[in-house]
Amino acid sequence: LLVAVHSSDDTDEATHLINRLRLMEFLRDMQKEEIFVRYVHQLADLQAESRNHTEAGLALRLHADLYEWDPTSQTPALPDPDFPAQTQFERKERLYFDMIKYFEEGESWSHALATYKELQAQYESNIFDFSKLARTERAIATIYETISKSDKLIPKYFKVVYKGLGFHANLRDKEFIYEGSPSERASAFTDRMQEQYPAAQIVTGGDVDDVEGQFLVISAVTPHRDLNHQVFQRARVPQVIRDFLLSSHPQTFSISTRRNTTGPVKEHSAEKLVFTTADAFPTILRRSEVVDAQEISLGAHETALERVVRKTQEMTALEHRVADGNDDHAQLLVDAVSVSVNPASENSVACYRQLLPEPKEADDDAEEEENHEVSEVELTPQDSAIKMALVDHAIMIKRCLAMFARSSNELLSQKHDELHRCFESTFAPEIAHFTPPQPQRELVATPSPTWRRSSRSSEASPKNKSAGVAVNGVTAEEASVIRPVSKRGTRLSFLGGTKKKEPELPTEPEEATVDIETASNLSRSLSQSQGKEHGRRHSFFRTQSQDEKHPESPGGLSSRGSLDQQFGAPNEKPVENKLASKKGSVRKRFSMLKIGRKGSKGNGVMGSLDEE
Repeated sequence: LLVAVHSSDDTDEATHLINRLRLMEFLRDMQKEEIFVRYVHQLADLQAESRNHTEAGLALRLHADLYEWDPTSQTPALPDPDFPAQTQFERKERLYFDMIKYFEEGESWSHALATYKELQAQYESNIFDFSKLARTERAIATIYETISKSDKLIPKYFKVVYKGLGFHANLRDKEFIYEGSPSERASAFTDRMQEQYPAAQIVTGGDVDDVEGQFLVISAVTPHRDLNHQVFQRARVPQVIRDFLLSSHPQTFSISTRRNTTGPVKEHSAEKLVFTTADAFPTILRRSEVVDAQEISLGAHETALERVVRKTQEMTALEHRVADGNDDHAQLLVDAVSVSVNPASENSVACYRQLLPEPKEADDDAEEEENHEVSEVELTPQDSAIKMALVDHAIMIKRCLAMFARSSNELLSQKHDELHRCFESTFAPEIAHFTPPQPQRELVATPSPTWRRSSRSSEASPKNKSAGVAVNGVTAEEASVIRPVSKRGTRLSFLGGTKKKEPELPTEPEEATVDIETASNLSRSLSQSQGKEHGRRHSFFRTQSQDEKHPESPGGLSSRGSLDQQFGAPNEKPVENKLASKKGSVRKRFSMLKIGRKGSKGNGVMGSLDEE
């Protein structure tokens, strides 16, 4: 093993790494920890220099796995690489920080999240370091935000078969799955393999017999997705998040060998060849040997779900290219949308709605109204996945049509109206799902303009309005019309810190005022006031001209007197007629402003409550 590792022959990089890993495993089994650690870090540095940052982080994990999360156990210092004497927890924590750095540089977010979450659990339940816990959780949140804003996360994968007697026995007739970059094309990967094996002949299809020479059979594969995953049963999940959940650590890969999507939808089917690798990706070698291969058949539901999802992805890619200004793909997008919204087209994915069960119909209308929710058919996970896939497809078409309407390209804008009408008819159930009808709001009867004008003071004091209804036995509208500015009079009485003394004039016997102390007798006065309703209403609607004609009517000052009595004004002695006449002009001004005015007994009660 030492000779194989340190030899300088023309072996490929993968073989050199394999020899190094075998030597490392041997040293670990022999408990040669120092030598093992040195080779691990050499491998990590080698991968980092090759810009394989994820693989460098995975190499460091081999070192970190030697320790436990024990904050009390001590470990000796290491000369190469340089590690001081520290606890096992501190040594492992430092290695995890280096691993995370490599994972983030390689954009291996799944490994970075797994490493962060392991640290999170230790900070929370082992050493109880909440400051580090907070930093770790912020880093986790940043990674999730990065994933949601990314465009493409899943790398490309290729299956390589080594054929020919020219290969070594450890490679001949073996199949491997190789990992490429997310944006790597098949041609670029083929060129890279050609550089590693210059004497090999690249074959992209068909089988090669065991003959002299070297042949590489290369084909593109995709991670095999679990169609029963719950993410397919949810709408509006971005494709990048779906790929992250389904293909972050793939170990099975597939390639379609036959697909039947013509004729009745219930007869649609597909066949796939599924390959299982020895290790889940990503791996240190960026490849893994195929250990199992089997052929599977997909039924109508699986074929429908896979086709709808694939069609949505392809049209979304076209949408992004056209939105970026690439008009060369405009016609392709228009054709794809036209096929999807055409209900008569066999290529439209809307035909897969036939696979969904229809709601049960009730026997009579009464039962249908009472058991509307019960009559709905409960969808199976496969049916729900197809329904959500159609909803996502309809949302994508709606975005495309909105882009057509905004576009300055005549090819897109001219087709918008026609395609939009077809879209609304073809995908009506899906449109109803993601744009449900808005519930109708209950119409509230608005007050009449007379009420709004007259109830300005009542709105300011809702207590007064309710009291007016209870005491006077009339509607609140009548009371507010009669006393539109009674509250203004009350405010004046409150704001004048000390009021000028006014003479108390004799009031009419039937217009006695009611102060706060007699509020408990309001229920009895209510029955008495009902008999005098006509008289009160006559005094209620007394015009301003009458007030001016009789400026010395005692009703205007009875309210003022009651205000003074209510708020503790001292009793005043009678004054001469000359003083009364002088105050008469003041009363006239108050009567014109309708401040503190009371025209009758009922009105006096109302005024007292307003002031209250």
